[in-house]
Parts: sequence; C-alpha cells; structure tokens
Amino acid sequence: MNFGRNILISVVLSVLLLGLISLMSNLDEEYDALSDDLGQALDSQMLISHVIRELGYNGFIHNFKNYLLRGDEEYYQATAASFQRLDRLLKSGLNRDTDPVLQAFFEQIQDTVYEYEANLELVRQYRSQGLGVSEIDKRVRVDDRAASEALSQLISQLQTNAARLLHQIKRDQSDVRNQLLTVAMATMLVAIVLCLIGWYIAARSWISRKEIDQLASKQKLLDAAPNPILVVSENGEIVVANRGSESIFETAKEQLIGRSIDDFIPPEIDLADISKRDAFFRSQASRTRVNPVLLQTPNGVKKEVEVQVGLYEVEGQKFAVANLLDVSNVTHLRLKAEQIEQRFRATFEMAPIGIAQVSLEGRFLKVNKKMEEIFGYSRYELESKHITDVTYKEDVDVSKYVMGRFQSNDSDHFRMEKRYQHKNGEIIWSNLTTTLYRDSLGKPEYLISIIEDISQRKQFEADLLESEAKFKTIANHVKGVVWMATPGMEKVLFASEYFEKLWGIPVESLKSKPAAFLDAIVEEDKPRVIKELDNHRHGNWDVEYRIKASDGKVHHIHDEGNPVRGANGAILYLVGLARDVTSEKVAIEKLEKTNRHLEQLAKFDPLTMAVRRQYALTDFEECIALHRRYGSDSTLIFIDLNEFKSVNDRFGHEGGDQLLIEFARFMRSNIRETDGFYRYAGDEFLVLLRETNADKATHFISKLQATLPQVEMDGKEWVTIGFACGACSLDGSDVQGANHWIKLADEEMYKVKALLKRGKEIAGNGA
Repeated sequence: MNFGRNILISVVLSVLLLGLISLMSNLDEEYDALSDDLGQALDSQMLISHVIRELGYNGFIHNFKNYLLRGDEEYYQATAASFQRLDRLLKSGLNRDTDPVLQAFFEQIQDTVYEYEANLELVRQYRSQGLGVSEIDKRVRVDDRAASEALSQLISQLQTNAARLLHQIKRDQSDVRNQLLTVAMATMLVAIVLCLIGWYIAARSWISRKEIDQLASKQKLLDAAPNPILVVSENGEIVVANRGSESIFETAKEQLIGRSIDDFIPPEIDLADISKRDAFFRSQASRTRVNPVLLQTPNGVKKEVEVQVGLYEVEGQKFAVANLLDVSNVTHLRLKAEQIEQRFRATFEMAPIGIAQVSLEGRFLKVNKKMEEIFGYSRYELESKHITDVTYKEDVDVSKYVMGRFQSNDSDHFRMEKRYQHKNGEIIWSNLTTTLYRDSLGKPEYLISIIEDISQRKQFEADLLESEAKFKTIANHVKGVVWMATPGMEKVLFASEYFEKLWGIPVESLKSKPAAFLDAIVEEDKPRVIKELDNHRHGNWDVEYRIKASDGKVHHIHDEGNPVRGANGAILYLVGLARDVTSEKVAIEKLEKTNRHLEQLAKFDPLTMAVRRQYALTDFEECIALHRRYGSDSTLIFIDLNEFKSVNDRFGHEGGDQLLIEFARFMRSNIRETDGFYRYAGDEFLVLLRETNADKATHFISKLQATLPQVEMDGKEWVTIGFACGACSLDGSDVQGANHWIKLADEEMYKVKALLKRGKEIAGNGA
C-alpha cells in the first residue's frame, strides 16, 4: 500500500511537475517574445541615437552649414558621406518597425534629409555661379521643424513602448509567481512526504534563479540603450541607472543609485525644480519634455540637459523614467550661429561698396550706408525711390531693358557700367552687378544690386585721353621739364625741350643714356637721388636736388612723378615734372627771415628787449610741470624799480626810457642763458632763475643790490637804479599755476617794500 501510495504520489508529482514544466515553458516563450520586443525597441532607440549623432555637431547639418558659409570642398564631401549614412539608418528604421506611427515619423525625417541633400547640390550650383554667402543663405531654406518634432515624438514613442514592455514583463513575472504558488500549494496538500518537500524546494530554487537571470537580462537591456536613462522614485531617489548615464554624470552608475536627483542640481538653482517634480508626479500625464535644465556632475561640471520624462505606476508606486540628452554643444552652436548672423549684418552695413535690395518692379527695398554716400540721399529717401529716379537720363532705357529681362525670367545675373545722377546733379559712374534672388520654389522674389562708384576712375580715363592729345604741345610750353619714363628710369620715353635749356645737354642723350640727368646733380645730392630710384621703380617719385645748370649756377630742382598703370594694375610708366624752384627757395628764405623778425617784434619788448608778459606764462608753466614730475626747483623774482615816477617827472619820458634800457642791459648781463627776463608792466619786471632754489636766489639778489648801476641824465646828473624785489621758489610753495606763481612773488615784493618804507620812517624819526 505504501508502495502504491508512493507510486500514486509519484504519479501525482510527475503530473504536477509536467504541468509546471509546461506552464514554465509557455511563460518562457511569452517572456522571450516580450524580451525580443523590448530588444527591438532598444535597437530602434540606438538607431535614433545614431541618427541624432549624424544630424548633430560634426554631422550632416553641421557640415551642410559650414559648406554653405565657407564653400570648402571637404565640407561638401563630409555632408554627402553623412547623407549616405543617414539614408541607410532611416531605411533600416523603416524596414525594422512595422508600427505605422513610427514609420510615419521615420518618413518625415527622411523627407527632410532628402530636402537637405537636394539643397546641398543647389548650394554647390550657386557657389559655382559665384554667389555670395548671404545670397545663397537667402535662397536655400530648409524647414526642419516638422522633422525635429517627428524625431522627438519618435524618441518618446520608443521610450513609451520600452517602458510598457518592462511593465508587462514585471506583471507577467507576478503572474508566474502566483501560478507557481498555486501549484506549490496543491503539491503540498497532495505530497505529505519529504520527497514532496524536496521537489517543492527544488522548484522554488529553480524559479529564484530564473528571476535573478531575468532581472540581470533587463539591466543588460537598459545598459545597451545609447542614451542616459534614469528611473526616479516619487521622493526623488534614483533607483535605476543605465551605463549611458555614466557619461553625462561622469561617475559610475553604482554611485548614482540611491542618491537624490536633487544632489545634481547646482547650488545657484533654487528649489523650483523640486516643486516641478512634485507637480509632475501629481499630474496624469504619461510623458512630457522638459526644456534644457542645468545639471552638475559630482566633479562640479555644469551641463545643459534636455529631459524627456515618462510617468509609470508599478504596484501603486509612481516612477519617472527620464531619458537625458546633453545639449551643451547645441547651445554653443546656436550662440555661434547668432554671432555669425550679427557679423553678416555688420558686413552688409559697413561694406565699402553700395549694396541694395530691389523689388522686381525696380524700387529700392533696403540699402546700406555706402549707398547714402554714393547718391547723396538719406536711406529713407532712397527706399522710397525707383531705380530710374536716380538713373542718368541717357541710361534710363538701359535700366528698363535690364529690368525687363529679369521680369521675363530671361536672366539671373547682369553686370554693366552704368551712370547714375547724384542728388546735387553730378553724374556718377558705377560698376553695377545685379543678381536675381529666388525663393525655395524657384520663383523670382527680389534683386540684389552691388554698386561700385568708379566716377574717379572714369574721370581719370577721360582726363588721360584728353591729356594724350595735348601732352606734347603743353609739355614744351611748361617752364619745367616734363618727362615720361619706365619704372626706375631704365628708359626715358619723353622729355620736354626745357631739359636741354636747364641741363645743357640734348634731350636725345636721355634715350641712349637715361641716367645722363644724374651727371649735372651736385655731388652732395647725387647719392640721395640714386637711392630714391628704388621708390621710382614702385611708382613713387618726389625728390628735391640741386644741379649745376647750363648757366653755371646752382639751381634747386623739385622733381615729382605719378605712375600710369595698365588694366592689370602693373606700372607702365611714370609721368613727371622737374621744376626749377630756385626763386621759390629764395622767396621762402626771405619769408622765413621776415617771420623770425616779426616773431622777435611780437615776443620782445622793443624798448628793453625783455620778453613780453604773455610769452612768460609758457615758460613758467614748463618749470611748474618739471617740478611736479622731477622735483627740479626754480625761483621767480618780481622786481619793481624805485622812484621811477620821480625820474619821469624830473627828466621826462626820455629819461625814464633811458633808465629802463640801462636796467634791462644790467639784468641781461647778470643772468644765465637758461634764465628768463620779462617785462611785466611799466617799471615792473620778472626774472626766472631755472634750477635755482631759494638760497641761491637770495645770493643772486644780494649780488644785484651790491652792483647797482648809475645812469647819467642830460650829461649833468647821475641817477642810481634802485629796485625792490620779492622771490618765490617752487619748493615750499603750493604753486597752482603761472599766474598764481606771479602773484606769490608780487606779494613777497610788497612785503620787502613795506619793510624798506618802515626802515626809512624809523631812520627819519631818529634823525
């Protein structure tokens, strides 16, 4: 019976085991199917990651923009190669995903990439036509907003699918556990013996190993995702981090798990982000996108990150699955693009040639600053005018013909020389280059005209043509040597007849020996003239020298010439004039001598030959500046002659003048050449002792007082020249300026006078 019971138990256990094995097999198949779906979703995410990388920095769009701006062939080749890789990736995505929604997103991105590829060839065509960057940029436009949105939606949809599959796997695992528990309980009721317990323990051990393997396989799937992924609990704790998160946080994923997401928010950011997180968990939204936020790695590096978040609830607990994308480089590129745009606008405005945007009807739409200078109208006035309003009347028909060709779509580019009329009525010659700008559909939109003012060149050409007809006639009537020679005087093409008169040698001798003109130059000037021949080779010739002329006298010659250039800018020859400026030199020397004399009259008092008061201030300010910078001392003496009025009363003004003349002669004989002697007013004088301190000045005054001269009046009476003076040194005085220095010395002089007066009064009372 025991044997039969054992057999029965064995049969029951066998049946239970077979049923359990069948159940596990079915669950494994379902799990494998879900794992395949999850792997496909992650593969699609990886594919999208490759697409983003190909589109991003150093990718397709970056190389396209660089080729547009620079035109380098390497950027064209790089863009074409990126297109091939993108095309393969997008076709792979279309073949892999059967979901019509995902396929629609792939097709939207693919259409935009094809549009970029078509525009790449269009840019190449425009560059071969010689169009500028601004013109090409206006013509080539790609609206990639729909593709950007499709890419974002594609990433969000793939993340949602992955999260849904993970949730379904977890739910199936729960069902497995429930079903296994039911089987185990049935087995426990039927199997009472130890063998049933052994079977049950073995089954549970196998199930545990299976769960561990499943968890390990899910982590591997997350680690295979190309983008950083975090799973965050409602309280902000990071519960799952994949291997991709290590790159953005610059730390191992094991160091992220268990930490709060708030630890990675920079300290200067307030807690508003935390409130946003709480609001997100309270919301009913399944997913959302957060604009670039600022995160900080454990090493203190700040990064701008775009976050796509999905909200999921597992067993009553909410989790946020965050897909992170580092957009720091994108922000940098956007700022760089804005700088390029700003430089382009500045280039347009500050261009040295006129640039205008013109409607197809011929009206100015927009002009730059140079256009105002060319036409004399303000920008507002020009932008309200038609082209014919500023076109010279004889060229109006030509303008209408050109506009007609553009309007009839016969031409996209036209260049010509054209005359315009300035606001003041003057004719303006210009090089006009006009290009037709088309929109993305190829429809003519407006014209871009570049106007270069060549009026001066045209005038020069006209003058040159006229001068060629009159040149020889006029040259031989000019009082000077008109000459024409190749650079460096290697060949003399023409010299007027005045050369023979001035140099005394035949003109024909210059043709066989161009350097013959050097023979008459005086020896002191000849090396300098020979050296100047190097400048002559470069089109510069302006030199003065002396020659011993045919009359045997030395004459001063001013020789100058200007280059005549060919169409390629090379110097063909120089045309110049060698003038006899001897009389001018003599006149200039006489004028300089007269100017020096006038300067002496203006600067010096004609009676005493002392420097006038107004010229003294400059010398005083110079001494004050030297004292402030280097500390060099100087002393100013204010002198007032004694009893000068009584001399005038007794001997008349002639006697007073004689006294002033003798005093001035006495002072000049006692001061140094570096000192200054100035007449301040009437009988008042100033003496500036440079590099002289107060002690030396006192000694100087004592010397003067000891050697006062006498003046004989009317041959009868001798008068002693007496004076009172006050001295002020820069050291020890807070001198604010020249006039202040004079005032301080004047005050010292009055103090001395007061002492002298008091002394006379005391002496008189004593007598």
